[in-house]
Amino acid sequence: MAPAPSSRAARRQRLTRRRRVVGAGASTVSVGSLTVGVFGFIGSLDEDPRGARAAPAPTAQRLAASDAQAADAPTFDVAAAADEAMRR
Repeated sequence: MAPAPSSRAARRQRLTRRRRVVGAGASTVSVGSLTVGVFGFIGSLDEDPRGARAAPAPTAQRLAASDAQAADAPTFDVAAAADEAMRR
C-alpha cells in the first residue's frame, strides 16, 4: 500500500523544522568559534611578545663568565690573517 501524499502544510512544516535545525547548528558553530577566538586573544595578551624562544636576561654570573672567556681568547687580526693567507 502506498503512503498517502503529504499535504502542502506538512511539507512546509518539515522544511521549517529542517531550516531551524540547520540554523541552530550554524549558530552553535559560530558562537563556539568566536568564543575560542576571544579567549585565545585574551590569553595572548599576557604572553611575552618576544615569544617563548626568547633568551632569558643575562645574569651577573653569566656576564662575568663571558668576560672571562673573552679575556682567555686569542687576540689577532682576522682580516690581516686572511690577507696573509691569500698572499701565499
